[in-house]
Amino acid sequence: MNTFLNPFHLMKRIMLIVTLLLIVSCDGYQSICGLVIDSETKTPIEKAIIKTINPKFKAYSDKNGYFEFHNVTGFIFSDNDLTVVISKVNYINDTLNIKNGDSKLVKLIKTE
Repeated sequence: MNTFLNPFHLMKRIMLIVTLLLIVSCDGYQSICGLVIDSETKTPIEKAIIKTINPKFKAYSDKNGYFEFHNVTGFIFSDNDLTVVISKVNYINDTLNIKNGDSKLVKLIKTE
């Protein structure tokens, strides 16, 4: 009997292909957190808007200036940074690249 058509070998090949497809299609999750403060007064900035660029997620800083993102989708084998834009009325926007699992202190500068 031909080894290629042997049911045992055929099943092994199918299982290998299915396993590889599952691994390649897996989607990992990233999380980041940070603190937004006024660059001059060092006081927390509440309700600053924090947006990720790709994929698009949005959060707001709390009364203590704290923000966090959990379950931001990203490829499981990727260690790509998340690009975030922090904005607040009367402040200059700031754009940062944050690595998965990192936390950042963001100092926004007030506009004149």
